[in-house]
Amino acid sequence: MRTRPFSLVIVATVAMLFLAACGGEAPATPSVVSVEIDGGPVSLVVGAQVQLTATVTTLGGASAAVVWASDDDAIAGVDASGLVVATAAGATTIRATSAVDANKGDAVSVTVEPVTSAGTRYVTMSAGNEHTLAIDEHGSAWAWGRGWNGQLGTGELAPQLGDVNRPVKVVQPVEVDRFVAVAAGGYHSLALDDTGRIWSWGNNAIGQLGIGVMTPSEPRPLPSMVAMPEGVTSFTAIAAGTNSSAALDQAGRAWAWGDGETVGQGSYLGDQPAPVLVATPVGEPTFNAITARGGNTFALDQNGRAWGWGRNSSDVLGIHPGSTAYTPVPILMPVDDDGAVIPYAAITGGGGLVLALDGGGKAWAWGSNFYGELGNGAMATQSTVPVEVAKDPSVSFVAVAAGQHHALALDAEGRAWAWGLATHGELGNGDVDTNRLTPVLVTLPLGVPSFSGIAAGYHHSLALDGDSAMWAWGRGEQGMRGDGTFEYTQALPVPVVAP
Repeated sequence: MRTRPFSLVIVATVAMLFLAACGGEAPATPSVVSVEIDGGPVSLVVGAQVQLTATVTTLGGASAAVVWASDDDAIAGVDASGLVVATAAGATTIRATSAVDANKGDAVSVTVEPVTSAGTRYVTMSAGNEHTLAIDEHGSAWAWGRGWNGQLGTGELAPQLGDVNRPVKVVQPVEVDRFVAVAAGGYHSLALDDTGRIWSWGNNAIGQLGIGVMTPSEPRPLPSMVAMPEGVTSFTAIAAGTNSSAALDQAGRAWAWGDGETVGQGSYLGDQPAPVLVATPVGEPTFNAITARGGNTFALDQNGRAWGWGRNSSDVLGIHPGSTAYTPVPILMPVDDDGAVIPYAAITGGGGLVLALDGGGKAWAWGSNFYGELGNGAMATQSTVPVEVAKDPSVSFVAVAAGQHHALALDAEGRAWAWGLATHGELGNGDVDTNRLTPVLVTLPLGVPSFSGIAAGYHHSLALDGDSAMWAWGRGEQGMRGDGTFEYTQALPVPVVAP
């Protein structure tokens, strides 16, 4: 067998047998030289799937088919296309044999490990640029993915830690009983505890940790408490952008720190190492939801209207292209047939793509659309106004999540949908070749009837199932899927492994 770098989704071509009768004569049988499975040994966990492919070499270059078989279908079976499904722990061999010459073939070993993460029940999660955060049922925080800036919160920096491909426990300060929310930024992390205090760790080059100082050459690998502004008794929500952070307090006021272009103080006053009050226009309502990504921050007010501020990447703020909003600006809202504003119930994203969910189960999108990430069936450079994501009227969305160039939605039946860029497998439908302009169903793992939550990183995706187990797909070379591998691409949901 030829050894090549292995990816859980191997991009190659199995030559199929298409012979045309010529002049009434029977087609000639191709002479097969070799059959080679593309890739090396396969390691899976129960419930995972992987698409195998093989290359058939024939004299004269004619095409020829292969027949796939497993030595033990009870451990891992394989269908006629080479799709392997792991069903039980153990080891087996998958074989590809020429359909016209049984003496020509190849084999690859498959090892299936049990899903050992059943003891870890997650209640919430957040996906950043290249790392992932989650909270379990006991209020402990977990992290995995890129760790070079201390964003995993273990107390270690590279080269001692580096990138991690399975959950590691964030060091919990002695003052903290439980964490209740997490937010993964570019290279830093935030967590909210059950008393309303915010804790931060990771990169602090421009004050994004909010601890009162900037430490450009000293990332902080352990959680530190974010400075509590005068008059604030507790925070209620958190959000992390690439180099910025934001939060809401008990009165619905927005606070921000880090990148000076994104703190919303009314003018540029430089990077901020501690929370500063966002300059909300006088007389405007308070906020009840906040999200950040890239260099932008968005919030929903108590009337369901969206506001945004920051760098205006992909013109998501709807202001003059290339300009920065130093104070919250109202975002153009959709209207119904009578011209009444349709309020939002949730908002997510903030980088080049923003998604919002209304109370009627419809999703709205604006921003970048290079890969169909607006989900309205068209592909254009971008949209500065909200467009409705296409779906069947019988489908009602209950949650949305925005990545960099892909989007996710969860419907009322527990099905996950995805659209936009497919290159890294971030759509979870087994395809890495076709970007989707409208939502397609994410493949449900074997034995999983439905999902209960979703999250989207820059190029990876996450979902919780009904048993609070976590699944991941998409890009993973920094370990941000948490599936125990550093494989670049994964086009189907795989379990996040045990810590």
